[in-house]
Amino acid sequence: MAVDYLSDEWLAQMQEGLKKEFADKGRVTVTFAQGVEGIPGKEDWYLLMTLKDSQYVDYCMGPIDDLPEETQFKVFGDFSVYKGIIEGNIDGSKCLMTGQLSLEGNMVKAVALMGTYNRLESVQRSIETNFPG
Repeated sequence: MAVDYLSDEWLAQMQEGLKKEFADKGRVTVTFAQGVEGIPGKEDWYLLMTLKDSQYVDYCMGPIDDLPEETQFKVFGDFSVYKGIIEGNIDGSKCLMTGQLSLEGNMVKAVALMGTYNRLESVQRSIETNFPG
């Protein structure tokens, strides 16, 4: 059953999916934020994933103005781009390289963590989602 994008139900499914995807211990400790701009009928929003030793710690969301400053990597983009990524029509990695998404953070480290970011996107794609607009 489809859930509305950025709803409490969508968040709960993301949290459950990330717990499963990032259950094994490893060496990655990171905070990734996705800044989604231009959401129809909603203010700009952030989605924040935290991993410690490659394991899921937290996934939360809120108004973009409340995004914690200490976030290591922030990826900003238009709602239409994120929608395309989640629907599987757009490659998120290519969006970073072509400027459709902008990155704040250490680019060298971000490239090294691209596989981890792709796993986040794969969980997003696994949720049947109703988008606004």
